[in-house]
Amino acid sequence: MENVKASGAGRLIITSSMSAGYHQGLTDLQLEQGYSAHHAYSLSKLCDIMSRPRMHRRYGSPPELCIHTLDPDPTSSWIDTKMLRAGWSSGGHPVQRATASLSMLTEEKYGQSSGICWGCGGAGPKSGRMMVRINKHTLLTYKNI
Repeated sequence: MENVKASGAGRLIITSSMSAGYHQGLTDLQLEQGYSAHHAYSLSKLCDIMSRPRMHRRYGSPPELCIHTLDPDPTSSWIDTKMLRAGWSSGGHPVQRATASLSMLTEEKYGQSSGICWGCGGAGPKSGRMMVRINKHTLLTYKNI
């Protein structure tokens, strides 16, 4: 992390997915009701989203180091990948459509602040807020910058 920060313009992009909010996954965080690939994937994407605010608070110092989370295609989250075809769908949008990571790595506005969640819980960098609740308890809530 120190080497990235030393560059003077480091960016850490954590890739998540709309699967992070998979409602059935949130009722069994320990997979006690059985394992499913979709459930495990959804929990991993939730962990990705949840790690960003902490990493931002601990390491974020724009412009030296900016930490963001993104959904590669928040308009649909159906990018045609081997994993998608193996378990969830027969196909999706071409991978060329997933340009959010390139934008976050190259556009100046993403190097001036840290902690943006692009497409998490909506469609774009200012998509409102995301809240994850389990049994009426708020597990995570944040507002997109």
